[in-house]
Amino acid sequence: MTTLPRLLALDLDGTVLGAKEALSPDIGPLLQEIRARGVIVVLATGRRLNNARWWSERLGIVGAPLVAADGAVVTAADGRRLVDRPLPARRWRQAWAIAQEAGCEIRFYGATVTAMARPGEADLQCWSGRIGRRQMGGGLPPGAWNTWRFPARLGRFAEQAPRLYKGSLIGRQSACLRPAVAALGMTFTTPADDANEFIRAGLSKATGLAALIADLGLTWDQVWAVGDGANDRDMLVSAGVGVAMGQASAALRREAARVVAPQAEGGLLEVLGPLAGAPVAGRLW
Repeated sequence: MTTLPRLLALDLDGTVLGAKEALSPDIGPLLQEIRARGVIVVLATGRRLNNARWWSERLGIVGAPLVAADGAVVTAADGRRLVDRPLPARRWRQAWAIAQEAGCEIRFYGATVTAMARPGEADLQCWSGRIGRRQMGGGLPPGAWNTWRFPARLGRFAEQAPRLYKGSLIGRQSACLRPAVAALGMTFTTPADDANEFIRAGLSKATGLAALIADLGLTWDQVWAVGDGANDRDMLVSAGVGVAMGQASAALRREAARVVAPQAEGGLLEVLGPLAGAPVAGRLW
């Protein structure tokens, strides 16, 4: 019989969600059963807060605590903001200027807003929405989003913009800008050739979970964490049981306490099934 954790933290992309946001129909019911058995289920993601909330609703775990923007914003089950650490306005302005000078696309993410500056464009385009383009089938239904254009005067945008928690340098040429942006007090969460995402230095999914764990009066030993990416590493090694998905890097799989099959082969079901008291076919650990 599997000993239940008090808290189960799940990465979204590559763990709960597969390619093109594919979602197994079994996952939602299993998570609901796990919650019914007294386990606190948490989504820990690099996505915007409202996008994470939308997925919690789709999974049938409304009111789940959320660790969003890789730990820069954390909400409790009652909606309280346990962590709210946006990018300092002066620093994201400097990051924007660095990207503009290098001809690199840059994006910023708030709880509900995405702002984007493309190479060669003097304006910053900002749109707000509850969910993302992909969840709306790639379309922008009337009333779902609002779009504004701001001149390059950063001060005017900063006066009207919401709090921005995360940035991303887009394109293969962006890797060379990492040292300059890191020098602004940023840390990169998902190093890659074509998407370099950053938040305030000192933050991570693990620091976000730590704030939630403390608020709940729990300890890391009572936590299971499941993920597949470099930004999941700290929470996996901190948790009492850290589970790496089978497609994770060799380094992450070595550091995890347990490894399951890749997401596309039902690896998450190997974790959720026993916790829900359900039989699961295939490899268990």
